[in-house]
Formats: sequence, C-alpha cells, structure tokens
Amino acid sequence: MGGVDTLIPQTVVPGQTVDLGVNLTAPNLAGSYRGYWDLKDASGNHFGIGLTYNRPFYVDIKVSGSSTTPSTVLDFVSNVCTAQWFSGAGALPCPGSDGDTRGFVLPMASPTLENGTSDPRGGLVTQPQNVFNGFVQGVYPTFTVQSGDRFQATLNCQYGAVDCFVIFRLDVLFPGGATQNFLSIGERYDGLYYPADVDLSSLAGRDVKFILTVLANGDATGDRALWVAPRIVRTQGGGAAPSVTPTQGSSGPTFTPTSVPPTFTPTAIPPTFTPTPVPATPTATPVASGWKLYQNTKYAFAFQIPPDATISSQTDNSGRVYLPIAPGTNLREKYLDVTVVEGATACKSPYTNPMASTQNVTINGIAFLKEASSEGALSNLYDWTAYSTVKGNACISMTFILHSINPGVYETPPPVFNVAAESAVFSTIMSAYGNQ
Repeated sequence: MGGVDTLIPQTVVPGQTVDLGVNLTAPNLAGSYRGYWDLKDASGNHFGIGLTYNRPFYVDIKVSGSSTTPSTVLDFVSNVCTAQWFSGAGALPCPGSDGDTRGFVLPMASPTLENGTSDPRGGLVTQPQNVFNGFVQGVYPTFTVQSGDRFQATLNCQYGAVDCFVIFRLDVLFPGGATQNFLSIGERYDGLYYPADVDLSSLAGRDVKFILTVLANGDATGDRALWVAPRIVRTQGGGAAPSVTPTQGSSGPTFTPTSVPPTFTPTAIPPTFTPTPVPATPTATPVASGWKLYQNTKYAFAFQIPPDATISSQTDNSGRVYLPIAPGTNLREKYLDVTVVEGATACKSPYTNPMASTQNVTINGIAFLKEASSEGALSNLYDWTAYSTVKGNACISMTFILHSINPGVYETPPPVFNVAAESAVFSTIMSAYGNQ
C-alpha cells in the first residue's frame, strides 16, 4: 500500500506510547488487504512483537465498491512441464522424482501448508539440488505481459519439512539474455507464510520468460519449498489471455484463485551473529611449494594463494584475487574479495544478507564468522562463502565468489561446473591465513 519507513521521533520508555502517521494508498480492487510492519533499532536490527519478539504487526483495511475479479492468464502449476527445469546438476525431468538428489519439481493438486491445512488451489513442491547452496529453477515459455498483470502466489515450506530454509525468486528473462528480479523472499519452516503479489505493469507489451527459482540457504537437505497457486492474473478488459501449449505429459488440473487471497504472516528476519574476537599468534603456514604471499602490512595479516592466481588490485582496505578455474563449464570466474572495515558494528562480509547461513569456526587459533549464500540465480549466479574476523578495531573479511552462468540461457548448455572441486581451494587458502 505504498507505506514508507518512518522514524520514531523520541525515545519511548517502557509503558509510554507515541503516535506515528504513515500515508498508505489503497489498492484499486475491492477486497480485504493487510500490510505488515516491524521495528528496527539504530543499528538496523529488525524486531517485532510476540513472545520471541520476532513477529510483525499489521494494519488491516477493506476496500469497498465494485470489484473487478481478476482472471488467471498463466497458471504455473498446470503449465509446469512447459518450463525447462535445471539445477547445478544440469537439465531435470518434469515432473521430477521425489528424492532425486539432483533436485526436482512436483505438481500437487492439494498441497499441505506449514500449518497442516490443505489448499485446493494446487501448488509446486520444488527441492533444490542436494548440495550446499544448491538451487532448482524453471524457465517458462515466452509470455506477453499486459498492463495491470500481477504475479501472485503463497510461498512457504511444505508441511513436515522442518529443516526447510530457502529463498524464493521470481525473475524475468528478456530476449537477448538480460534478466530482472521481481521478487526475492526468504522462508523457513516456522509456521509463517508469505503472500506474494507483484505488479508486472512495467513489463507491459514485452515478451518475456518467467523464471521460478528456489535456493537453499546452506545445506539443502529437507528444503521442500512450496509455491501455492503461482499464477499471473489480469483484470477484465486487459485483453485476451495468451496461449501456452503444454508439452506431452504436462497436463494437470487448473486451479482458480479466490478474489481475495488468504492472509498469512511473513517470515521474521533471522538474527545477526557476531564472532567473538580471539587474539591469535601468527600462524600462516605454507600450504604448497610455489604458492604466492598476499600480505597486508597495515593490519598485519597474510595468506597464500596458488601460483597461477592473479592479484588484480590491493589497498590497505580492499583487494581482489582472481583464482584459476577448470575450462569448458558454465563457471565464468572465481575470485576472492578482501575487505577491512574499522569500527564495524558487526563483523561480517560486505556480501552478507539476512538469508545467509552462518557458523562460528576457528582456523589457526583465529575465530571467524563463516557465512554462505547465493545472489542472482538468473543468467548470472554468484555463490559466495565468507570468513570474517575481528582484529583490534578492524573487521577483516575474506569472501570467495563463484560466478556462473545459468545453463538455461544457452542454446547448447555447457557442462555444469563441479562446485566441490572449485571450492576446495577456499579452505586451503584459509588454512594458510595468519596474523603477523
């Protein structure tokens, strides 16, 4: 409803109240709507209400007047197998096989939501490839968008998938290969849900391919992500619905959404973790003959890199090292970004996001916060792993990035790169990290 962030004008002590005003714009269609809000402190940490202070509060409104019922012009469930499905293991069958470690997509007529209720509108269960930060992705046929078209879906984990912790993405692929993200939502198994409602009017008149993607946050085991009633809706008068021809074996039931989707509560933002600084003795250990030294004299730390690695830039507070990759795959580049920030509120990678997996680790007697996540997931995918440590008043971050190209955008997809093999050098480099 167009709400914007607003500042609380004063310090509010326990038991005291303060009135805030926010201008909201009601939707054009009649119906019931709910807008969610939370709070954040001066450091940017989000919090809310409830026993664990992690639930948002909300405002409910009713829009009266004549209602124009939207119609579904693209049902992603009944057309699931018109899409090309991929994971890091390459092309996937549609429908897939439950338990396939390469990842899979399964249409379901009445999926069970996190709260144990069944939704008759149908949905898609999508399981990323069962590797660290795995993904699964469907590229749908070309579709002509009209003004007022909207993408709607209910996003959650399947009932019983207690280890589910994923990122849902909606992106579009333009002719020529350019991409644009329209939705990126984190969801974990906690009994909470997210109702997606995305205005696509900026694409009016354009021929695009919609891409549904689910990314694992770290370990992909049990990541059964559920898209309930994913669809493109159009109000009356918006023009005739484009046709999408299913491929053989893709037929399935068509589900009609209610005019007002059910209300759900979005997932709370996970907490931020800060590593405890631990003084360490210099322990940079040679890892192999011929490896080169990367040294920061101002902040007194060093590590080693392979002989065929290239230091493209280096200052006191930043640096980039390009690392060699195996040729002939969809991996475009592999590199290490080194950053140093003084006086950081929380010591973490500059690539960090609320959905990154976190772990406290110790390497050579030095405490690090290890983070991992993915960005992009379209024609360009960035998988990153970072190690951050506190030294004095400085936060030192080592962020390793794997930049790959989505096989689905190639006419002839190249072999998918070996994630484990390409990532092996990360731990080797970190084993040679030491303070000086």
